[in-house]
Amino acid sequence: NDPRVKKAEADQIVIALRDGGHDVSYLLADDEGHGFAKPVNNMAMFAEIERFLAPILGGRYQQDMPEDVAARLEELRVDISTVEYNPLGEVEITPELPAFNLKFEEEKRGYKVEIVLGDQNIPMKVTRTLERKEDTWVITDASSSAMGESSDVMIYDLDGNAIKRKIEQQGQEITVAYGDGEVVVNMQGKDESVSYEGALLVSGPGSEDFLATMELPEDGIIVNALDVTSMKMKPMKVIPSGSEEIDGVEYDIILSHDVENESDKTTIWVNKETRSILKSVQISPQMNNAEITTTRVK
Repeated sequence: NDPRVKKAEADQIVIALRDGGHDVSYLLADDEGHGFAKPVNNMAMFAEIERFLAPILGGRYQQDMPEDVAARLEELRVDISTVEYNPLGEVEITPELPAFNLKFEEEKRGYKVEIVLGDQNIPMKVTRTLERKEDTWVITDASSSAMGESSDVMIYDLDGNAIKRKIEQQGQEITVAYGDGEVVVNMQGKDESVSYEGALLVSGPGSEDFLATMELPEDGIIVNALDVTSMKMKPMKVIPSGSEEIDGVEYDIILSHDVENESDKTTIWVNKETRSILKSVQISPQMNNAEITTTRVK
């Protein structure tokens, strides 16, 4: 689930080597992101590297290994004869976002956030402030955790169009300016522009509220979403995904995922009556597949 180098890139290399008559070993971990972070995956990878290089270098390798590493290695191993390259092709982006019935109100909301990253569990507290300032809505998330304090500010016009986002964390500042068919990101004092055509789904404080009131078709929509790691637009599919009863309350479930990588996804639970959001669960390949659960507490 690599956000920088897609699995399809690895597939193409394997196919080229295989079809060229070269030896190639392919390990694929569905629980990793840009590199192996989990110890058992790392040990399995190094065991395979050692086995692969031994005859090439004229050396030897250690064949025995812990049972869990040996078992994981077999799970990771891909039969190279089965590898195929199926290019995604051109994705048709929805021309514009469906109608939504969002009405912000001046208020404060509290959230608890839990980030599960491997064996780590990182709790956070977030306070969201919604303020009307002249002809804009300013929505601010103030976060506190063991990693320190941070703030994330989104500015919308009164029609719900994103104008600007500003993120401050650990002394770093990132701003995102939204224009017609263009997004400009400023990091470390440098501007970088990304162009797009069709509907754009922004991320940041308040963005999920739009999804909660959006009139989504049954087969969903495909929208642009900015991937800051690659500074490109990625196609995201947003689709209704059934409903669930929690503590006697019925919630609609909305799923959004990267068209090219369905493991890069966010699921939100929306109250059927009030259209308020109870919680969201995000799987983030950019954070080595961390699971981020955000639950409203007040």
